[in-house]
Amino acid sequence: MKRWAIAVCALVAVLFVSGAAPGAGNKSNKLVLDMYRATVSQSTYRDLRAKGVDIANERVVSGKVRLDLVLTPGQAEALAARGVGVTLIRNKNGRTVRQMAAAQAVGGFEVWRPYDGPDGLRAYLYDIAQDNPRDHEAGGDRTHPSRPRNHRDQDDSGRAR
Repeated sequence: MKRWAIAVCALVAVLFVSGAAPGAGNKSNKLVLDMYRATVSQSTYRDLRAKGVDIANERVVSGKVRLDLVLTPGQAEALAARGVGVTLIRNKNGRTVRQMAAAQAVGGFEVWRPYDGPDGLRAYLYDIAQDNPRDHEAGGDRTHPSRPRNHRDQDDSGRAR
């Protein structure tokens, strides 16, 4: 289940970054991505990887490889023409991943958040760590004498600026 959630979040991020989700980005952008599933032989799997097909998840099932792929409809048609049986992945309500992303976008859901910067994930995680010193394992950055206590005085490697 965790892999499924990660795959959905990754696709949502790709949709928003590329502007492919309805209502996002430039309206003239015709790139449409969705998630497809295919079960293929090991050799076909290696061939797809070598050709750079976007594989979000892979699992060996009965000697074959079940793949979750991020594709445009044209890419899905091209794979089908080569004999790879691809089907759209749908949730229990029958929605595709792209439809779920569009529904989340209408509600204002945003995936992307910067890592660096004053409001980035790094600052957020360091603030949590500083607010909860007992949750640190002994000898962590907070107690190490050669590292500053304030994360804003450190570079990305943890060294003092």
